[in-house]
Parts: sequence; C-alpha cells; structure tokens
Amino acid sequence: MAIVAVTLGAAAPLTTVAGAVPSAFAVTGLVPLSAAFIVVGAVLALFATGYVRMARLIRNPGAFYAYVRHGLGVPMGLATALIAVLGYGAFVSAAFGGLGAAAEGFVAAEWGSSPPWWAWSLAGWILVTVLGVLRVDLSGWVLMALLAAETAVVLLFLVVNVSHPASSGSLPVAVSWSPRALLVGGAAVLMVLAVTAFTGFEATAVFTEEARNPASTVPRATWLTLGLMTAVYALSAWAITVAAGPRGVVTYAQHHAGDTVFALAAQAVPSMIVTVARGLFVTSVFAALLSFHMFVSRYLFALGREGVLPPALGRAGLRSGVPRNASLTVSAVGLIVVAIYAVGGWDPLLSLFYCGGALGGFAVLLLITITACAVVVFLARRPEIRPRRGAMIASAISAVTLGAVVVLAVLHFDVLLGVAPTDPLRWVLPGAYGVVAMVGIAWAAYLRKTRPEIYAQLGFGVHAPPRNVARVTAAGHPQSASARASAGEAR
Repeated sequence: MAIVAVTLGAAAPLTTVAGAVPSAFAVTGLVPLSAAFIVVGAVLALFATGYVRMARLIRNPGAFYAYVRHGLGVPMGLATALIAVLGYGAFVSAAFGGLGAAAEGFVAAEWGSSPPWWAWSLAGWILVTVLGVLRVDLSGWVLMALLAAETAVVLLFLVVNVSHPASSGSLPVAVSWSPRALLVGGAAVLMVLAVTAFTGFEATAVFTEEARNPASTVPRATWLTLGLMTAVYALSAWAITVAAGPRGVVTYAQHHAGDTVFALAAQAVPSMIVTVARGLFVTSVFAALLSFHMFVSRYLFALGREGVLPPALGRAGLRSGVPRNASLTVSAVGLIVVAIYAVGGWDPLLSLFYCGGALGGFAVLLLITITACAVVVFLARRPEIRPRRGAMIASAISAVTLGAVVVLAVLHFDVLLGVAPTDPLRWVLPGAYGVVAMVGIAWAAYLRKTRPEIYAQLGFGVHAPPRNVARVTAAGHPQSASARASAGEAR
C-alpha cells in the first residue's frame, strides 16, 4: 500500500480531476472524456501485462532502463535512462512551480495576502528533502494520509455532481461513455491528454529492491494503481459532465478553467468544505512533488551504482536502502530551479508548471512505448519463459497503439503546452528527448570501447557479475570466465 500511495501520489488524483479534466474539456471542446479514460486504461492494462512480467524477472530500481536494456540492448537502455531522468526531473521542477503558485493563490484568496510563491516552494523543498532520505514506507505513510484526504474530496465531489445534474433527472451516459463518441475530429488530442493523466502508475517497479516481496508486491501495486486511476478519472469526468450538462460542460470549463470542480461543488456543499478542498489541492501537488522526487532519485541511484554516473550516486543507506546521495542531488537541482525562476521573476505556473508537466508527460509516453517494444523482443528471445505468449501479444498491441499516440502528441504538442502553433517550444521540448537519446547511445558506445567491464554489467543491478571476470559478447551481454574458457577450447 505504501508503493500504491507513492504512485497514486504522483498521479495526484485531485490535481488531475480539478486541473487536467477541465483543461481537456476546455482545450478540445469534446465531451467523451470518460470514454477516452476507459480506452487508455485498457491500452495501459495491455502494456502492464508484459510490464509486470518483466518486473518479476528483473529487479532493478531503473525499471524502464533495465527492461529496455535487456530487450533492445545497452545503447537503447542508456537512451531510455536519460529520457527517464529528464522526464521525471521535469515533473519535479514543474511540481515546485505548481506548489508555489497553488499555495500562494489559496492563502491570498482566504487571508487577503500571501508570501511569494517561491517561499512556499522552499517550504515544500525542505519537506521533500527530509522525506526523500527516509525509508519508502515512512514517506508512504505521509503520502497515504494526503492521498486519503484528497480521494475523499474527489469522491464527495463525484457524488455531489451526480446528485445535482444540470438537467433535472437526466444523467447523460452515451455521450460520455461510448467509444464511438471518440470518432470525431480533435479526439486525438483528447487521447493524448488522457494518457498523460495516467502518469505515475508505471513507477511501481522502481521500488522492486525496497519491497519485501517484489514478485507479488509490484504486480499487485501496478494493477491496483491502474484500476483506481481508470475508475476515478472516468467517473469524475462523467460527474462533471452531469453537473454542468453535456451541452454546457465545455463552455463551463472554458470559463472557470482550474476552478471548474470547486465552482460546481460550491453550488451544493457548504463553503467550508470547498475551502478545505482548495487547501487539499495544494497538498495534492506536494504529494506529486514528493513521489516524482523519489522516482528520479532511484533512476540516478541505479545509474550511479552501475558506473554510468558518478559512483557516489549509487550509495544507499545501510538500514533503509534509500538512495540518499541521489535524493539529495535531486533536491539540489530543485533548489537551483526555484532560485532561477524566483530571481528571474518568471511565471511559475505557465512557464514552469504547464511546460514541465507537458514535457514530463511526453517522456512517460515515450518510456512506456519503448518498454512495450522491449518486452516483446525480450520474451521472443527467451522461449524458456512460460507463460509468455499472452504477454507478448498484449505488449505488441500496446506498443502499436501507444506509438500512434506518440506521433499524435508530437503533432499536437502546441495544444499540450497551450502555446501558438508557431511557437518554437512545440518542437524544442519534444526534440530535447531526441537529443538526450543520442547522448545515451553515444555514451554507451564510449563505455563499450573504453570500459567494457562496466558496459557488460549495465541493467543487471545487484545481480551483475564481478567486473574482473565480465566481458562483452557481440550482443552486449556479460560472459563469465568459465564461458570464455569453454569458448576458447571450442575454437
């Protein structure tokens, strides 16, 4: 449950329901968002079939990086690792901006004035820095408490909205739930926005070395997280449609923007509850910040332990197993980002929260697509693994579907950012992943040539062979001393 709390904390249900759902209505002008969540949830369930299979076979906090390395080779593995670090790091930076802006707005609305946004971001930074070096179950308890509170608010708003339909006695179903309603222009953007809302569910595997029984814990946490996300998002989107009316929900969302959910609830519940809900919106952003901080620190830990990054990043606490150095490094980068935006006087909401969130969401979309391909290749090369056919088929279907969504995301990145079609950011930000991918591939080539003993160990984590006996085969896999001797005799 601690892992579920961390991953759901990254998804930030209240932030998604109060922020992403109204934005999807307003940006696309389409109503069938519930159907989009169901379809995306089904596709991600196909992906998770192979993903949890890999989690049972490969224990590595680098998750995506390790799975891609074993399926598609070391160069693609390192490219994936750098994409993950950049993407999750973008989420951390975005959350600092969102936390500061949300806290400043909430306090100013309730008490008339507030310290500047960066003061709230610094307060969040201190908490994240302390919690980031504690055991995952301790941080998980904090996240479970915050998650329980915001989930209660989401469920309350859901019930209130359904019980107060815009049209008396009318509960629109077909327009919200039918997949056929997605066969209209603009549905591509709706699907992309729906995929980004699920960000976080995939991160259960980064805790495989900290879970007491990873073979069962990680799969259960993954399925439970994905199921809860799908249900909450789809039902909440439908409830908003009921309360605002299928013909008026788009206009309502465009007018009220991020205040849509709270404005609808204010018509039926006491103002005190709405005030508490607005406060929990702030803690929801903090929960996402803490969760993504934990994700990226574990990727840095995995890369440091294997010699790709400085070895100091690969050191963990003897009792807790927490990657302290990596966590403190992430905190240092976060502090620098907050300082730069504060000194520069830049908008923490538009230029940091929205842009960073879009950049991070696109990274997760890339990561799960590449990993789905890696699962297919890995299982195809391992006929001794049983069962595997079902996981291969499910992963292949998800890879094709998600690949199409990647293309749509690139073509409509200006919509995700909320900028003009001619804005260079629409190409610069997604193009950044192409650059870091090439850096990862080049770094892999360098390691293979200059440090083959490290190259051979990449992706194996704690199960890597000793460096003094490992060599690299043509396929990039380690070869033991006995295997080399046998090969020499055969020659």
